[in-house]
Amino acid sequence: MSNAAVLGFTAAQLYQITGGYGRRDSIIRNNNWMYEMRRDAQQVLPHVYLGPSNAARDRNFLRSAGITKVMAVRDSRLAEARLLIVEHVAKEMGIESECVDVVDASALLRALNSAVQSINRHMLAMPTDGSGVSTGKVLVYCETGNVRSPPVVAAYLMAMYGTEFLDTLRFVHKARFCISLDEEYKHMLQSYSDLLKAMRDVAAEDDVMHEEASGLEFDYGVREDIEEMKDGPRHRPMDGQPRLLTVPLPGGASRSRSRPPKRHVEETMDEEDERIEGVSEYTGSREPSAEPGWLNLDMARYQDRAQFAPFTDNGV
Repeated sequence: MSNAAVLGFTAAQLYQITGGYGRRDSIIRNNNWMYEMRRDAQQVLPHVYLGPSNAARDRNFLRSAGITKVMAVRDSRLAEARLLIVEHVAKEMGIESECVDVVDASALLRALNSAVQSINRHMLAMPTDGSGVSTGKVLVYCETGNVRSPPVVAAYLMAMYGTEFLDTLRFVHKARFCISLDEEYKHMLQSYSDLLKAMRDVAAEDDVMHEEASGLEFDYGVREDIEEMKDGPRHRPMDGQPRLLTVPLPGGASRSRSRPPKRHVEETMDEEDERIEGVSEYTGSREPSAEPGWLNLDMARYQDRAQFAPFTDNGV
């Protein structure tokens, strides 16, 4: 689940969606693929099925599999002419229906995050069973179940489980042997995998920053609110002023990460400086001396200080 935290889920939400199913688990046990199976939908994850539009119209399958949402991935140029009968069946059975309309692989790449989030929102909205796992089941389909819908299921696997592109493709191909992705769709999925990796790297850097900053009392170089990074998206106030960063200290106290006020002159004097100075034989020079009776060296820095003001305020 290395990507799930990047998507903003808590541990309880992850369990509700997946039921604890990990990327090393597998529900795919049927290796005896038959040509006739291309007309049916196959279960890729406990809550995700992949198949053709025929399966989305099959009331018996929808009922027996417990499908609660159907997601069509279709050519936007044919949106008005196809798959409308599927929407009718879904409405009749009280099943949620959604269409992802794309014109090509690049358009599908832009739609992948929304599709992944839509599946997860549906799973979180559905009732849970006795163990706290969502009862939702999603069927992702296209006309044949072999071209446009497999990339969405593959993207879901990569986003939720952090699997690599090739491993994900093999996994989906094992579930539905007849999928057929051309080079354009494969490059698109590789690009999506790279984007997810970049998100993981950024999240890892943020975690390191938080760990390093959480043990510091003051750190004038930190410009981001670490607590805000932990609890939500980072942003600056509308007035553009930096936020004060509160860092927990031992014992439960906290302190604002702002620069402390300037000290008064009396606070900077070292009245315990035991060095004394004597006049050297060289005119105008002063050196530490063992001779008693001369003015404390640190106090000498403040002689006649009030008579000289390097900066004045003329009221402008």
